Amino acid sequence: MKKDLHPYSTSIMSLFLSLFLFFFLIL
Repeated sequence: MKKDLHPYSTSIMSLFLSLFLFFFLIL
């Protein structure tokens, strides 16, 4: 993983992951 990533980008990635998990649980 790159270390020059912005906190905002990491946050978005985390949010996407959470959303994916959420949908997976619903399905």
